[in-house]
Amino acid sequence: SKIVVDTKKVIKTFEKNPLGVNFNYLRDDDANRPSGSRSLAEAMNEVKPGFVRYPGGEMSDFYLFSKSPWAKSDPQVFGWYETQIKDLLDFDEYMECLGKTGAKPFVVVPFDLVGRSGISKETYLENAVELVRYANVKNGYGVKHWEIGNENWHQHTSKVYAPQNGDPFFKHIAKSVMEIALAMKEIDPTIKIGSSANNKNTAGTLAYNAGGILDFITISNYIGPRLQSFEE
Repeated sequence: SKIVVDTKKVIKTFEKNPLGVNFNYLRDDDANRPSGSRSLAEAMNEVKPGFVRYPGGEMSDFYLFSKSPWAKSDPQVFGWYETQIKDLLDFDEYMECLGKTGAKPFVVVPFDLVGRSGISKETYLENAVELVRYANVKNGYGVKHWEIGNENWHQHTSKVYAPQNGDPFFKHIAKSVMEIALAMKEIDPTIKIGSSANNKNTAGTLAYNAGGILDFITISNYIGPRLQSFEE
């Protein structure tokens, strides 16, 4: 069979762009841009994304939005990414930029079970809860879409990961994801929470074992020789 695409025929229109872009909290602050260049908000108004994800991709797992007592946006950076610090784009600056563009926020809260970042599971949970409180209760930002961890399968290859009771990796992850998601929804029951997987099998394992608490799954289905699949 043959698929023919007629680029002159419109079959669907969107009130708002369904596609989004990703902000890099390490680099995207306007203070890091060359003198005389347009601002980040100006660039976004040209692109017109529907969503903007923050604080980034895999680097999100090495970041806390603040520190105790979680009273202000004060980014904390860990691991190798700590060597890359310049003028950081903090959470309030991210929301301010979105306010100038009309894009919707999509926030990743960090999560890692295997200790690559040096951040404890308890601190990850506290950061997630306090960020929801800071964003939606204290400041009224109304952030609806949240993702717990990014590219969670990277933890599977860590030398310090040890399966518990023979559980498959994503079944093990789902338990902690469910715990964090439930705590976040206690602060704001209206939010939508997802987590990441790399194929339909790991996504199914994650969704099934997270107790129905997840509203969506994000799948980064990268194609290339560097990606190695694993059995669930």
